[in-house]
Amino acid sequence: MSQNGKHQNKPKVVELVLDSGVRVYVRPLSPYTRQAVLKKLSDKFPYPDKKEYEEEIKDSESPGAIIKADDKNNSRYDEYRELIETADSERSRAYFETIVEMRVTFPDYKDRDALIAHFKAHIDDFSAFMDLGDDIWLNTLYHAICASQSDITEIMDVITETLDIMEPEPTDDDIHAAWRIFQPRISRAERSRFNQYAPLLQEIKKLQDKI
Repeated sequence: MSQNGKHQNKPKVVELVLDSGVRVYVRPLSPYTRQAVLKKLSDKFPYPDKKEYEEEIKDSESPGAIIKADDKNNSRYDEYRELIETADSERSRAYFETIVEMRVTFPDYKDRDALIAHFKAHIDDFSAFMDLGDDIWLNTLYHAICASQSDITEIMDVITETLDIMEPEPTDDDIHAAWRIFQPRISRAERSRFNQYAPLLQEIKKLQDKI
């Protein structure tokens, strides 16, 4: 991001410690890239064709009148909605898995095999209580690395740049130092306008300190 950007001091790589204790590095992802990923997943997991679920209204005064697929009066409404929800679930799961592939790394492990080996006993124990899939990596990701929904949420918040990353508040010395650098570069008129609003800015700072 440009030095003039709003979040210029925020790290481009965010470190998270998940509830499982695993440390991860996560990098934000451009909204355009996210849209492209979602578009591909929408094609891979499509919604059902609405027209196939439309029902003709019999004995209607309007020829060709139909009951739309998403109308609760449609006799196949529940079937249609179930297919929509299944597609949404598959897209959501695949989206997260893609994000992990693209933007999440595990600095404390040499490679993915080392990560899988670390949690092998954990996954073996879990397999006694549930039917796990054949993909060892996904079993490890969903049943060991991400120990809670908040783990997934935090990762996605970094990806979409909505995680509130704490930054130190500037001290008075920082403000004065910045002002000394900036002041010679502005005109006398601009300097006058800054001085005009300085008391208001100071008052706002006082109010913030009380919150």
